[in-house]
Amino acid sequence: MSLRKFFMCGFVGAFGVAAILASGVLLFGKWGEEETKILLTAVSIGVYSLIALCCATVYEGERWKLLATAGITMCGIGLAFALLTNWQIVEPGFKVLLKGRIAFLSISIAFGATALMLKQTSDESIVELSRALTIVLIWVTTCLFNFILLLLADAPGSKEGVVRLTGALSILALLGVVATPILRRIYK
Repeated sequence: MSLRKFFMCGFVGAFGVAAILASGVLLFGKWGEEETKILLTAVSIGVYSLIALCCATVYEGERWKLLATAGITMCGIGLAFALLTNWQIVEPGFKVLLKGRIAFLSISIAFGATALMLKQTSDESIVELSRALTIVLIWVTTCLFNFILLLLADAPGSKEGVVRLTGALSILALLGVVATPILRRIYK
């Protein structure tokens, strides 16, 4: 079994078990601390599994194997952090917990979105331009977002300009993620 298949089966299997447990909690459980942990675990596994599957779409080709591997690895690290903190095995302060979760998730999402964009190949220059600009915007906004989150959030002074810029670029990145596959279909 290839490493890709091993990790994908692992993500899907873990999500299946977590989904069954979470469904049982929702249908039959009492609402308490353990049930909350189970639900958070199911959501964490589900989100990171979905992102890892996006990353895996480009694993087979040699050209993007490193990106796929990095994305799947980031999903694994983010999921491990989420699980360790869900079950309070690791108890960082709330600020570190929140920043860590958001940082791991945003970087994982950037890898997943990039992988999906890399699948949007075309001979049409408008599609290729849209794809390239979208990938650049994905990573610029991810870097800016994490810069704000990890370095500027607690710094004194106004952050309004960089926050507005990040928001505007994020909207353009999202537009690219939606528009590029449509452009590809139109120019097919």
